[in-house]
Amino acid sequence: SNYSTITRNSHYYIIGHLSSVVKPGAVRIGTSGFSDAGFSFSAFENTDGTYAVVLLNGNAASKTITIDDGTHHFAYDVPAKSVISYRWKK
Repeated sequence: SNYSTITRNSHYYIIGHLSSVVKPGAVRIGTSGFSDAGFSFSAFENTDGTYAVVLLNGNAASKTITIDDGTHHFAYDVPAKSVISYRWKK
């Protein structure tokens, strides 16, 4: 086989987002209040006291989401066909 060409698929970029905000020892935490076909997300609590969220919007349209951890509250427009990640302190 010729290994001179590398093709990066969507999983490559999702893993990049996860590794940038979810740190070793993190625990996946529950989420609530939102469900939409073509939209996936997971939330984590890192050992350094930060929260992390990774969102995948597989839809053809952008979607505005709101994150509220009981202390912080913010909204973000997730572009169509994109993956985004957030990390913030409690």
